[in-house]
Amino acid sequence: RGNTITRHVRRRHGRRLRTTIPITACNDAVYYGDVLLGTPGQRLQVIFDTGSADFWVNGQLFDGTQSASYIPDTLTFSVHYSDGDGVSGFRAFDTLTAGSVTAPSVAFGEAEAMGNFYVCGAEDGVFGLAFRAISRLNAPTAFEMLAPYLD
Repeated sequence: RGNTITRHVRRRHGRRLRTTIPITACNDAVYYGDVLLGTPGQRLQVIFDTGSADFWVNGQLFDGTQSASYIPDTLTFSVHYSDGDGVSGFRAFDTLTAGSVTAPSVAFGEAEAMGNFYVCGAEDGVFGLAFRAISRLNAPTAFEMLAPYLD
């Protein structure tokens, strides 16, 4: 059992909807949960990180060819973390669902090189919650794309 993050979500017709994203703690150092990426959604377990802004996933675990809404891009990205770990790959866009909130055309990094990134062994990527100013994807962050639906 993990903690949960609960937010009120405003649908386009103005009604509020309560959504919950189960969050699991690992060594009281990182917190992760599931998101769906693509159409249909592919379930990925991501670290929710307040110290970074980028949303990226392991390119070997996400298959863009299986998503009707996937848009590949040629822009490369590289993220380096303070502990020395880093990832690199290319930018893509796809539909993202977190809880019951869905946003289309969200920029994300499709990591091709991940070094020794894994903290707890179950992570498929990182969902950065920080401001766009530190993002390496040169696009609105995943959190910014979901924010209009949050109350």
